[in-house]
Amino acid sequence: SQKAASLLLWLLTFFLSLQAKYYIPDAAVDMLFKFMYVFFTVIGRFSPFVALLAENFPKSTYIAQRSLGVEKPFTKFVVCPKCWKLYLFEDALQKTGSHETSKQCSFVPYPNHPQHSRQQPCKALLLKTVEFSSGQKILYPHKIFCYKSLKSTLQEVLMRPGFCQDCEHWRFRIACDLFRDVYDGNVWKKFQHVLGSPFLAAPFTYALMLNIDWFQPYTHTIASVGVIYLAFMNLPRHMRYKRKNMLLIGIIPGPSEPTHDVNSVLQPLVSELQNFWHGVPLQVCTATGVQEHTIRCALLCISCDLPAGRKVCGFLSHSAAKGCSKCLKIFSGVVGNLCYSGFDRSLWPPRTNDTHRKDVQEVMKCTTKTAIAKKESELGCRYSVLLDLPYFDSPTMLT
Repeated sequence: SQKAASLLLWLLTFFLSLQAKYYIPDAAVDMLFKFMYVFFTVIGRFSPFVALLAENFPKSTYIAQRSLGVEKPFTKFVVCPKCWKLYLFEDALQKTGSHETSKQCSFVPYPNHPQHSRQQPCKALLLKTVEFSSGQKILYPHKIFCYKSLKSTLQEVLMRPGFCQDCEHWRFRIACDLFRDVYDGNVWKKFQHVLGSPFLAAPFTYALMLNIDWFQPYTHTIASVGVIYLAFMNLPRHMRYKRKNMLLIGIIPGPSEPTHDVNSVLQPLVSELQNFWHGVPLQVCTATGVQEHTIRCALLCISCDLPAGRKVCGFLSHSAAKGCSKCLKIFSGVVGNLCYSGFDRSLWPPRTNDTHRKDVQEVMKCTTKTAIAKKESELGCRYSVLLDLPYFDSPTMLT
């Protein structure tokens, strides 16, 4: 049995390592596990040793990972199917003795509504009942948001040999008047020092670029799944967007996108970014060995397509009367037939961080759905959770 256990451990480690190295989907590896299980079962009729292997061989990737003590790096949040509020699974479940039922969403969309009857919580059921062919019933979320901790992800990356040194190459660039990379831009130069103290000018400080995009996971379907990921702007351009250097942060469930904003799914990331703005101690692999350093990070760039960028940074759609994220030019006409003419730049008052935050505060003072929509249309902006970051400048950092 000891020899069988050693051989089994060897096989499982190889299969899971192969999957991780070549990005093989779980469905393909599941098929491999099922085949090997049947193969060992058939051969086991002629060999007691192989029969012992078949008896303990896992039939799926999930069972194999659990056998090896490998856990998925994601925190799974229950998503309210109506308002997108996030809950931990244990907070969405209520127990009465041995009986389990789903809680209702407690989020109140309009807590300051002048009519008391409108100050009501969402009340959507967070979990649904799923029945198996065996007759067993379990409670399962309508939607699940998978979030990977920024702290744990950074810890993995910073322990790679040579990674920290690669992030320091930009300091030795030859300066010139051309805009060749992000390092030549005003934002990068501004964040060299913050409030008189070194920021990017100091070691172990990283600037991050955020991207959110949606894709169709299956052919011949309109279902859409979103992905949140980050890139290190400190890395040289030829390394910055390689898959191994990108940080996968979250997977947004489908089948459709959030309507106006993505604040709920960005909230866990913003909470961690607030901590990293002040500094978080992590283990780092340096040229002299593994050491603990205080790591600081800032989100300095949002690189998305037009619709996603508006949802992330708190702007209205490009089809709105004030549909530009850089200026306050008014596009005349009606929705679907706007006039985009008029190229006199003196009539394009620029958006600034101060005016944008002030306008968002005006929107947040509104107490009803109608008043909020009217004020958003008037000012061309809405609240984004990224504004909770004290340094974030929506008009400038949205590319």
